[in-house]
Amino acid sequence: MKRFEHIICLVALVQVLSCKKEETPYTITGTLRENCGAPPLAGAYLELFQDVTPGGMSKSQTLYTNTDNNGNFSFTYKNNTSIPLSLFYGTASTSHKILTAIPAEKNIDLGDVYTNNKSYLYVKINFNTPHGINDTIYYAILPSSGPKKFAGPFFSVLLDSFLISRGHFTGGEVGYTGYEQGELIWGLGYSDMQTALNSMRPDISNYNYVTFRYRGCGYKDTAYINVQ
Repeated sequence: MKRFEHIICLVALVQVLSCKKEETPYTITGTLRENCGAPPLAGAYLELFQDVTPGGMSKSQTLYTNTDNNGNFSFTYKNNTSIPLSLFYGTASTSHKILTAIPAEKNIDLGDVYTNNKSYLYVKINFNTPHGINDTIYYAILPSSGPKKFAGPFFSVLLDSFLISRGHFTGGEVGYTGYEQGELIWGLGYSDMQTALNSMRPDISNYNYVTFRYRGCGYKDTAYINVQ
């Protein structure tokens, strides 16, 4: 009798050990708009993407949906990894990323998500000493197609402004943080600018490198450059 009971226990143990870990379902919801003052986007195509391993070295999962008449969307996915998710917008053949770093293994209401939000940025350059007509300041917001430049003389402060398009901003590249971090590099003279650009390599310390925050929704944010 005892032997029979041992066999039953052994079979039960094997079954438990052989059972695959059940994947818990999670839901991500939100409302899609073009920008902060725009009505919801109805019938818009969205993708929710997650790599199974960092860098996409193994199979990834992608879910698809369209917003309803009120611009609302919902994804329910089964997850067994903590790797963050990304949200894409566009069409089935051409879509682009509008939100990254969505935490995995959580039920999340993203609130309003924007496809083309606007942020105003002022770049304020403080010259701690006067600079003459032979001096030129260069700077570039990253990523950038090329630097902006202003020729001297400079006496104290130079102020420039931009209207920049970004994505999410409010839940927060564009990341799920409540803001988006921006970056710029600068140089006093073109060769100094190139030194700053080359310092973006991971094995070199940053040189003339400035970080700032975008908030979107018409906020006017400022990035500061201090020139000696």
